[in-house]
Amino acid sequence: MKKIILTLTIGWMGLTAFSQSKSTVSGQINSAEGVKGLSSATVTLLNKKDSSLAKAGVADAAGRYFFENVKEGTYFLSATAIGYQKINSAPFTLNYENL
Repeated sequence: MKKIILTLTIGWMGLTAFSQSKSTVSGQINSAEGVKGLSSATVTLLNKKDSSLAKAGVADAAGRYFFENVKEGTYFLSATAIGYQKINSAPFTLNYENL
């Protein structure tokens, strides 16, 4: 079975008027064989603590995914595509005090 490569970008937006902070998590799904932009791959953002679903989406035609308004916490990403092996990212923490 083919392998997927998962890239990750984290953005931050502070909303001082509401005393809340939110982040965006985005990236691109590629294959280990060099195929750039695996379209229609399913990408899920999962809580590290219990693997519960935080957000889910489908990669666009260029293999890009984007999750908005992600709360502070520790997460990991999971990606699947037809004909490819499922992959999980390393855990990462969104902590606005350190951004």
